Amino acid sequence: MKDYLAHGLVKTLPVQIDIPMAPFGMLTRKDQEASQEQQNFMDLLRAQARRLAA
Repeated sequence: MKDYLAHGLVKTLPVQIDIPMAPFGMLTRKDQEASQEQQNFMDLLRAQARRLAA
């Protein structure tokens, strides 16, 4: 993953999850905006992560 970051192929998002877990990520295309369905899914994942952290 660090190689992808170093080459600008992926981006680290400012999402803080305050529970210990193995690293994971969501990949999207750099030159293409997410569809509404994809954005909804990513929002659901983030919301669930926040609930688990609470």
